[in-house]
Amino acid sequence: CTPENVENACYRVSTYVSVIHYPVTYPVDLCEVIVTSKTLEFVRDRSINTVLAGGASPEKVISQISLTIYNINPTEMNEDESGLFTDSVLAFLRKFLAWNSPSIFVEGVAFDAQVLGIYSPIDNSERLLSNESSPIGEKNSHKLTVSMTVEAEYLPPPEIDVTDIIVETFNEEEEDFIEIVEDSENAYFEGTYDILSFRAAVVDVNESIQKSQGETSNFGALGNDGGITVIVCSFLIFSIILCLCWKKHYRIESRQRKYNFLRDEALRRRRTTMGSF
Repeated sequence: CTPENVENACYRVSTYVSVIHYPVTYPVDLCEVIVTSKTLEFVRDRSINTVLAGGASPEKVISQISLTIYNINPTEMNEDESGLFTDSVLAFLRKFLAWNSPSIFVEGVAFDAQVLGIYSPIDNSERLLSNESSPIGEKNSHKLTVSMTVEAEYLPPPEIDVTDIIVETFNEEEEDFIEIVEDSENAYFEGTYDILSFRAAVVDVNESIQKSQGETSNFGALGNDGGITVIVCSFLIFSIILCLCWKKHYRIESRQRKYNFLRDEALRRRRTTMGSF
């Protein structure tokens, strides 16, 4: 090999790694992804300039998905329940994506947000949970939409869309996912396993940016439009108050000037009268 700097030496090192694994649960391809990734991570953490000879580097992917859970209790998950649910998602994805071609290793899953809503099993219409009353005779069920971030990596080629594969896996292997959730003994799903159902979807990045505009705005939760509206309204209110105060001050000044004029006029007349005597 040729070093990048003439003052440095370059060595070609062949490394053999023996991995003991359960072939039924973990395929050889998954082991290759993990070993390659951890090896590169090891040498890079030590500032060692390394190039893989004849092999591709792992492709890291961050996927944002939403899982809608139907026929659940009308509450949101607490911290413990959301933690157990995240573990179930991680276990499910690692189980099935390991056997994808190419094999996908799921490094971690994060629970981002949850929104409680209702839907009608009759026409499949959905809406957020609110104080609005439902049409007479309409029977509604509750749903919970959970936004999650999945960190994964794989060894190309070929190039694949990991996010789409994750969504398809959830929708095609729904029963297996429900079994994993049931085995976790998550109290949130107690009494709902017989009617429980899931639906996965890709999170719209543009929509997420719009929804989180309040969080990234300089005006906080108000958002840019809300913040500008508050400033304009505050300015108008301040202007009205200032105008009223000025009018009040003007009336007081006018009264004072009138009083001073009458007083001076009375004193002048008094002096004139006294002078005539």
